[in-house]
Amino acid sequence: MLKDLRADTRRTLCRACLTAENAVFAATGGKGAKNLFAPRADILFVGSDVRVLRETAGEFYIEKTSPEPFRIMATTDFHLENKTELDYKTVRLFLKNLEEERPDLVILTGDIFETKQPVLDAVQFAEMMEKTGVYWCFVFGNHERGVDRDPEKLRLFRAIAHYPHCLSKTGPRDLFGVGNYAVNVMRGGKLVHTLYLLDSGKHALPKYNLLHGRPADAGGYDYIKKDQIAWFSLLCEKNRREYGTDANSVFMHIALPEYETVFDIESLEDRVFVPSGKAKVLYGAQYETVGCPVYNTGFFDVMKANGTRAVFVGHDHINDFCAESEGVRLVYVQPGGYGTYHMGRVFGWPEKDWQTGVTRIELPDDGGINISQRLNARFLAEKQEN
Repeated sequence: MLKDLRADTRRTLCRACLTAENAVFAATGGKGAKNLFAPRADILFVGSDVRVLRETAGEFYIEKTSPEPFRIMATTDFHLENKTELDYKTVRLFLKNLEEERPDLVILTGDIFETKQPVLDAVQFAEMMEKTGVYWCFVFGNHERGVDRDPEKLRLFRAIAHYPHCLSKTGPRDLFGVGNYAVNVMRGGKLVHTLYLLDSGKHALPKYNLLHGRPADAGGYDYIKKDQIAWFSLLCEKNRREYGTDANSVFMHIALPEYETVFDIESLEDRVFVPSGKAKVLYGAQYETVGCPVYNTGFFDVMKANGTRAVFVGHDHINDFCAESEGVRLVYVQPGGYGTYHMGRVFGWPEKDWQTGVTRIELPDDGGINISQRLNARFLAEKQEN
């Protein structure tokens, strides 16, 4: 109860700050109020025909009331850093995608709030999403503040997790990190698909290295822990027992080591990568080395054995492939940020060739999955036509 009161107090203070900044924004014609990204974007009500059936400590059960397949719009790596115009562009095009896609759920796979006041901007984002009327959820990336179950991470998460349209949970206390939870998509009392959202951490930590039989000072990006894998397996087993299906997808920030097997390096200096033949590339390509952990905890093998259709990650901004490996699709979610590195900064490509955008995911009632890219470049074409 005390934690909820503290979170309510933080939200109230953030709302008061945003109200004051909105007044400054209006009075100065947009020249003041440097912490705002929302006022310059058109926030339109989109609405939703999704309803929350029930929730537990670590799960939501939701259902779409219309007969169409459940649709998700995923994006990642906004890196909101108070770079004013670039942040405005990021949010404006995100909302334009939201209006066009009209998804049942938005999923953000990390590195969203990188500002000096992350709680303020997280509340600002949550307030914006409430105005759209669309359900959403998120996982942490490696650039949000705090590690493991650090108080900073908990404060940020709790400041926005109780908004009516936010389907995010801090998750079991005995697991690594903050934000390990599941969203179960239902239809007529039957389970269609489970969405598992996991905190993939930042960098390998001494405590967890020792628990996993590694040297304490072993480096590299962080990895999915054994306790997270056990939790995932238990929920999959529960779903098989109760609903006769374990169809699921996994969302996190840092790629698994298996992503490295999809392409071979032909020229690292020239960023030339060629398909390895070890996976079927369905779309996209690799343009930078895969930013994955050195240590492999075997999560991919566990997913294969537990009905996983696809795993979605962010982190590597200019890799955009979707490849099928041993029945599991390895997918890079389209990044949405303009204030960080992209194809323009890395290769000097014109904006019409950037991969910035969103990923569309449809979940048919038979437990399958359909995945496609929706690139922001299409909005440039529309502008030119007009």
